[in-house]
Amino acid sequence: NFRAVFSQTSGGIAATDLTGRFQMVNDRFCEIVGRSRGELMTLRMQDVTHPDDLPSNLKHFQELAKSRKSNFVVEKRYVRPDGTDVWVHNDVSAIHDAKGKPIQIVAAVTDISESKHTQDSLRESEESYRVLSESASDAIIRIDDSSTIGFVNTAATRIFGYAEDEMTGQPLMMLMPEGLRQAHRDGFSRYLATGVKHLNWESVQVTARHKDGHNFPIEISFGEYKREGRSYFIGIARDISERKKALEDLRQSEERRQLAQDAGNIGIFDFDLVAGKTYWSENMWSMYGEKPAARDPDESFWLSRLYELDRARVRANLYSALESDDYFRDEFRVAHADGSMRWIEARASIQRGEGGQATRMYGVNTDITQRKESEEQIRVSANQLRLVTGSVPALISYVDKNERYRFANERFTDWFGIPVSDVIGKQPRDIFGNKAYKTLKPWIDRALTGKKCAFETVLSFDGLGDKNVSISYIPDIGIDGTVFGYYGLTHDLTDLKRSEELLRSSEEKLGLLTDSFIDYAIFSMDAKGVIVNWNKGAEFIFGYTADEAIGTSYNFVFTPEDAAGTLLADEIENCLINGKSFYEGWRLRKAGTRFFASAVMMPLYVGKTLTGYAKIVHDSTVKQLEAQQLRQAHDALDEMVKARTKELSESNVALLEEMRERAAAEKQRIDLLGRLVNSQEVERQRFARDLHDQMGQRLTALRLKIASLHDLSQDKTFTTRVNGVQEIARRLDSEVSFLAWELRPAALDDLGLRDAVSAFVDEWSRHHDIAADFHASGISEKRLDRDTETHLYRIAQESLNNIAKHANAKHVTVLLEKRDENLMLIIEDDGKGFDASAKPKAGKSGKGLGLLGMKERASLINGEVEIESARDKGTTIYARVPLSN
Repeated sequence: NFRAVFSQTSGGIAATDLTGRFQMVNDRFCEIVGRSRGELMTLRMQDVTHPDDLPSNLKHFQELAKSRKSNFVVEKRYVRPDGTDVWVHNDVSAIHDAKGKPIQIVAAVTDISESKHTQDSLRESEESYRVLSESASDAIIRIDDSSTIGFVNTAATRIFGYAEDEMTGQPLMMLMPEGLRQAHRDGFSRYLATGVKHLNWESVQVTARHKDGHNFPIEISFGEYKREGRSYFIGIARDISERKKALEDLRQSEERRQLAQDAGNIGIFDFDLVAGKTYWSENMWSMYGEKPAARDPDESFWLSRLYELDRARVRANLYSALESDDYFRDEFRVAHADGSMRWIEARASIQRGEGGQATRMYGVNTDITQRKESEEQIRVSANQLRLVTGSVPALISYVDKNERYRFANERFTDWFGIPVSDVIGKQPRDIFGNKAYKTLKPWIDRALTGKKCAFETVLSFDGLGDKNVSISYIPDIGIDGTVFGYYGLTHDLTDLKRSEELLRSSEEKLGLLTDSFIDYAIFSMDAKGVIVNWNKGAEFIFGYTADEAIGTSYNFVFTPEDAAGTLLADEIENCLINGKSFYEGWRLRKAGTRFFASAVMMPLYVGKTLTGYAKIVHDSTVKQLEAQQLRQAHDALDEMVKARTKELSESNVALLEEMRERAAAEKQRIDLLGRLVNSQEVERQRFARDLHDQMGQRLTALRLKIASLHDLSQDKTFTTRVNGVQEIARRLDSEVSFLAWELRPAALDDLGLRDAVSAFVDEWSRHHDIAADFHASGISEKRLDRDTETHLYRIAQESLNNIAKHANAKHVTVLLEKRDENLMLIIEDDGKGFDASAKPKAGKSGKGLGLLGMKERASLINGEVEIESARDKGTTIYARVPLSN
């Protein structure tokens, strides 16, 4: 039972002695540590533990070995032979003997490498996102599809004047002037309803409201991403008050261009299209790495610096604006003189003369490289986070300091049956239920104070029942020590706990089972051979109680001759050399009687130190006596077999001789039959020729004479009698001709088997007035050997004659065809049939071959004849002859 539980549990199970040496492992544990069962049996737990985790692991083992602790739970790493680490969740317990002394350590092991890697990836992804957003000079705001703010960076608090907690959880419209909030809300709703893409990283200029009450212009870009079927948006906002002011100044006066020495990443340009003058501020030309010439027709310098994939599009947009628009805006990449690539946003106003022709274009260029890079990094980070957490078999979440879910992976749907989008914005109480939340609340409070916590507990879920879970809460702490929320990782340990309970139950059953083995003496000795443990089976077999046996040397149960020798020392030596030793021999009971024992001895180690030996002894006396009887019976049987073998050998010699004689007789019979049949054919041919030549001529003469008598008298009575005699002569002539033809048809000699059988079927049908068909297929023009054609023809002839005599048939079909390498002759009639199982007989007159004769003819050409028939069901005769012969 104990081993069965070990093999069937889905988790890893390992049992060691008090020094950590493996005594038993299941297949899952071997898979986790990447080693075979045989290899592990030579190692200790310390040999597969990561060096960094070894000190704490040894400390826990020592506490268990000294009964200071009943169990401990820890996360640690194992090291596989290839050098890779495996993170595991270890639940380690001590097994005690009846006196409460620890005797064995059992560990239930769960591979949590995937969840550990996921935690690290999640933490790294979130930290990267936070670092990137905090390093940006523009405001970064994350909102959901209800326009609620979920995250802001430090730049956002600086630009809008609100603290982070004043903005998080609030509607985005709080950052807009009251008079414009409804318009912005309507525009955002239309975007969600229609899917218009002008907000997807396309910038718009709007008026924002600062906390102190003043309004200021911002340029904001929105990008959309989806998670668990719900839309989220990242907004990047920039205060463009200075840019607006600079543009306004430019519009008011030509002289203000000289004041455009902007700081930061904004450059000002002015093209006088009539005078051919070009002005670039310092920041403007620094974006390109060099200054343009005073006059650069068609703005060729500016356009030549554009990235080649953007150049045609920007040129087309620029010339289109010069043709008909008052405003130009575009984003593009430029090749800096230092070899780098930079993203530029260009905005310009266009003035026109009286004829509508463009005369001047002035505006600003903004270096948006950092913003573009941040947007890309944020997008990649969000995608990686979504992919990683979606594949982890545990609940992964992020809860803010207001105890509201801001992130949850797809496992929430698997556990609770609700979409992840319904989890976001809710509190743990809403998802887990009041009873489970009451258990979790102290740990949540601890995480929100900035302290990590990991624990195991049983949670009662509404609709799910009780679950054993392992939970880790990791606080999200900012650079200044502010706790923004916590990351949660929850594993379902219900199956693992159930396996642990089964393991404990199996341990107890193993102890009871050992004591119930009264057919086996199971005991252990120390390194000197002194007995230290003695089970009920040992008491039953040897007759000594545990108190009498424990503390004595094992050789007290030896026979006097064995005790005086070196038997015990030899057993111990073999045991140490081979890992175990086997012995069969006689032992003494307490009563002085002897029994035949079968025993196995195994060494016991603690680490690499030999601590003693375990021995199992079975009383095999009955088996030994049965073996002796079996050997005696076997010896007697051998003698009988030898005698019988001799008799059989002599019989075989006589049988072989008889078989040779029978084979010779059969050969003689076949030869004789062949000569007889050939003689018959020769005689038939001679008789047919004589019958045709002599009898035929005489019958013809007789018919002529009878015909002459017809004219001698006018007496009607006489004439009538002459006609009758003439008819008899005609029929007699016909019968003689048919008989001569039957005896040896000329067609068989001249044309071959197919034509001869075909002619015979036609003639037979006319002669006996029975309908008959003949069909041949697969038969080549090549003639068969004379014997094959003759015997098959005679079989067909005999079959048809038998039908005419006995079958009372109305229709007959004859088939002659080639099948594979055989020639088949099939004759089928619809007559009255007969019992085919009856032994065939020759014709009564002795002239016909009969069924037996047909089979004899077939055997002469290595063929066979089969007959199928039943009363009133007709008859079918199959003759099969191999063509290769």
